[in-house]
Amino acid sequence: MLGVAGLLVLTLALAFLFRNWHLDRSFITYRVAQNLATGEGFAYNPGERVLLDDAAPLYTALLALGSQVTPDLPRLGNLIGSAAVALGMVGLFLLARSAGNLSALLAAGVYAASPLLWLSLGSEAPLWMALALLAVWLYLRNASPGAAVLLALATLTRPEAAVLVVVIAADAVLTGRRFRILPPVAYVVLLGAGLMAIRTQVDGGGLLPGFPGGDAFAPTAIAGLGELASGLMALSPLWAALPVLALAGVVQAIRAPRPAHGPLLLAVWAALHVLTLIILGVPVMAWHYLPLYAALVALAGLGVKGLAGQVRQPAPSRAMASAGVLLLAGAAGHTALALTLGGSPERWAALAPDPASPAYGEAGQWLRENTPPGASVGTAEIGVLGYTSERPIVDAGGRLQPGIAAANARGDAAWWLNAYAPEYLALDAGEVEALAGDGWFREAYAEIARTGPAGEVTILTRTTPPAPMTRHAAGLIAFPGGLRLNALAADFALDPLEEGRLARVELEWLLDEPAAGTYHVGIRVENREGTLAALQSAPLDLSGAPVGELFTTWHSITLAPSLPPGVYDVSVGVGPDPAELTWQAVAQGKIPFPESAFIGAVSGSQVDFGDLALVGYRLARMDQNVEIILLWQAMRAPQTDYIVFVQVRNAQGAVLAHEQREPQEGAYPTSVWSPQERVPDTYLMEGLNLPPGDYEVYTGLLDAEGNRVLTRDGRDAVLVGRLSVTP
Repeated sequence: MLGVAGLLVLTLALAFLFRNWHLDRSFITYRVAQNLATGEGFAYNPGERVLLDDAAPLYTALLALGSQVTPDLPRLGNLIGSAAVALGMVGLFLLARSAGNLSALLAAGVYAASPLLWLSLGSEAPLWMALALLAVWLYLRNASPGAAVLLALATLTRPEAAVLVVVIAADAVLTGRRFRILPPVAYVVLLGAGLMAIRTQVDGGGLLPGFPGGDAFAPTAIAGLGELASGLMALSPLWAALPVLALAGVVQAIRAPRPAHGPLLLAVWAALHVLTLIILGVPVMAWHYLPLYAALVALAGLGVKGLAGQVRQPAPSRAMASAGVLLLAGAAGHTALALTLGGSPERWAALAPDPASPAYGEAGQWLRENTPPGASVGTAEIGVLGYTSERPIVDAGGRLQPGIAAANARGDAAWWLNAYAPEYLALDAGEVEALAGDGWFREAYAEIARTGPAGEVTILTRTTPPAPMTRHAAGLIAFPGGLRLNALAADFALDPLEEGRLARVELEWLLDEPAAGTYHVGIRVENREGTLAALQSAPLDLSGAPVGELFTTWHSITLAPSLPPGVYDVSVGVGPDPAELTWQAVAQGKIPFPESAFIGAVSGSQVDFGDLALVGYRLARMDQNVEIILLWQAMRAPQTDYIVFVQVRNAQGAVLAHEQREPQEGAYPTSVWSPQERVPDTYLMEGLNLPPGDYEVYTGLLDAEGNRVLTRDGRDAVLVGRLSVTP
């Protein structure tokens, strides 16, 4: 027991040395634990029921419970982790004790000094391993119900613990243990209750956290094995002794299987665990190899005993054992010194997830002190910044909002900013540069603070509130390449068309087949006479876009000022080159004619044609030309495009000149007129060469079929003026 006490002292010393070690990802768990403790549920942002792989359910629940004692969750997390390292060390000692106290102490000591454990302090990894190791020990002690409870808790901590359940169940069958119903029932009931509790708190995404993404140790388990070896060797070359001694332990276990049952069980678990990760092909963290590490140190302790037993003389035997102990103890001690007392951080950086950034921690504190409690913050840093800021977070990385993750997967890096328009941003220099090409970012956000010793984090505030988006259905307009446009949404008014400002457009797409790569997408606002109100085009990489699912893209356009009145078509163009776009009209806007254009311009009484009324007119004769100005008013919204005709008749009623067309030469058809809107329309009848005499000018309307529209009093044309031509 003296040796175990010494190991506990070692663990306590390491815990003190690592008291200020905090992983960035751990702060995600701390934030979820805060919300769980305050009744907001198992959520990062209250009201957003998303299950994160960083927040292990059992560990998060322990933190939430502990927060009732201390609000300092980072310190509490390190305390729980340190206690879990100590429990895991005791569990490994008890497992290896059947092979002798020296082997057990060696295995437990090297386990307690593991860089994988201490570099993952604050995460659920030490707790997961402690529960697993104690469960194996209880199983070997024939305390299967207790083992089942710990295994259920381990599975609720990390789902990979289910592999150990399979290993223990197989071992029980192979060793002929008497079947008892209580252990499997206890495991299933406790695990099921935990899963149902989680299900009530989250929507979708599975019942347990998955595997890490962006901050993964390695992209696959196979690649991770090489990274693990190189990382340990970088800390201390003495780690090369671990696999050698473990191999000797395997030989010893084959010769004396009974005392080696515990280490062998760990070895089988480790092998199947790594094999499972390889089959799944998931990214892994360094602590995914903790079962392998525990198996290696247990077998190494057994190997030291086996090598010593090969020497018959006591002195050489003790020397052999001492050499093995010194090698492993030296590796552990060398590593502990490297981690805690100095040296290049690059030595162990590969083995640890990203540590908490002081600059982002400072940014979070600034946001908490200087922004309203409910203000949304956009950032890719959802760890320490999210925890310290206590603000709703819009995650640029997409871990919190699935829509952002989908946009990032197709390379649409600014989608999150336009879709969520957070009130504040906390970005590093690279992220600011990446957004600099987005018009909405440049227009709507301004820098207000910087944090970190070198100003690493820039805090920006939104200066322009986002205008509401109005959706316009397009009806799946087809473009080349299997791309179809389902809808357009714009934050600018179409009736009347807003002028002189930056506007945002959201396009909703559907791909019928995998995209070949980059498209060029243009947005154009243009009137019927060719006057451009806006024109923008940009490359759009759709190689990662889903097939058969609707998705959106955001675009910024600048609406020109001082546009002439008329109808404006909002069109979308798609093509392989910005100069070769296939354009399709999606929506229609207009700029009405100003009231000032009518003052003093016309006279006359109102003549009602039903949808439209002629409310004024003016005639002017210039040599052989006649200018006729008509002022129309929509009595209600016309449902068709009427045609206006103008005639010059002689005294006998014969038509000497006739002109007909849509108002404003077709640039402002009546179907776009709003109720009570007034529209002037000018006709210039040139080169009439009228002989001396009296003439009359008439006007009227034709419907879509070319039939004359009668006035309320039954006339099909209205006299709007007389002309006299003198010799």
